[in-house]
Amino acid sequence: GPPVSGAIRVEAVHDPRPEDCDEVEALVNALDDGHFQQYVRWAAMDTEVAGARFRLYTAREDGALAASALVRLRRLGPTPLRIAEIPGGPIATSAAAHQALLGPLVEETAASGALALVAAPYLPAHREPARAAELAAAGIASPLPGPQPATLVVDLRREPEEILAGFRKTTRNLIRRARREESLQVKEAGSDADAATFQQLYDAMGEKGATPRPAPFFHELFRFLAGDPRRGFVLFARAAGQVLAGTVVLRHGTRAIYAFGASSRDEPALPKGHLIQFEAMCRARQDGAALYDLGGFTEGIGAEGERTPAQQINFWKSGLGGSPAPLFRPRQAILRPWLKRLEEVSRRLSAGWRRHGAPQPSSIKDP
Repeated sequence: GPPVSGAIRVEAVHDPRPEDCDEVEALVNALDDGHFQQYVRWAAMDTEVAGARFRLYTAREDGALAASALVRLRRLGPTPLRIAEIPGGPIATSAAAHQALLGPLVEETAASGALALVAAPYLPAHREPARAAELAAAGIASPLPGPQPATLVVDLRREPEEILAGFRKTTRNLIRRARREESLQVKEAGSDADAATFQQLYDAMGEKGATPRPAPFFHELFRFLAGDPRRGFVLFARAAGQVLAGTVVLRHGTRAIYAFGASSRDEPALPKGHLIQFEAMCRARQDGAALYDLGGFTEGIGAEGERTPAQQINFWKSGLGGSPAPLFRPRQAILRPWLKRLEEVSRRLSAGWRRHGAPQPSSIKDP
């Protein structure tokens, strides 16, 4: 039967059904450190992880749901090898529930044959010591290599004009000009037709490095948000009946997360992208959010003339007045050390082949 720790009861469900997980999703939505990748419905709709297997672990403290972890078992390429990941989790209302959850979770994951288990809770760095100690007690102790992850956060606990005053001067001027444009309006969206429009805009952004999200992802996402307004909202910027930009914002506790954005190349003189972000901040503030999270900022803004594509996006974000906020560095447990080393060697060899043996892109530019 399910493991029990004192008054804490831990349960595991393999391949959970979204319709059975409303209580879990309410917990994810209610916590500031919740993250949309821990929604069971997200696992069902996210085409990026199609084919992955999932397990849901929950812990109840005195009968009330107190912790949850949606574990993704991701296959490594065409091999039978798998990595277990907890993107945006685990989440917990108490340290006791979190620790009770981790024991059976790690034990079952090791028995599944996974090479490693990676936990990536979405937490500010100042909470890292306590959460890292809880993970380490369960054997999830090694920080993942790479730079410290970070995001960019705007404080919404001010009046809208004060928020705007914190933007870069050029960004402020663009937004004020956009607000004077009578033809440019920002309104809420969410219908199936809106989802199809957003999909088209997003697909056209692929060359800028956006992660592909084939249909029906946005149809499912828009329906998910429409099912409960507390989950988030979608805004469109329109001019002369044409959708020029869209943004998708998800809510977790007092945090609003900018999850997806897309814009048209039409009407380039209209500063629709900056305007829609300011309006999204105002809407999130009206809904009770204290922070507006602009997403990945790990690479910073770089130097003028030397920015990577990610740094170009970050430079654009930085005009919106946010403060860089370091995040919890994901931790991992190596469950099959020799197989994990073999996988790492294979990955390095594959990267080397792509670097030295694969055809190089043409240097000819479009006119």
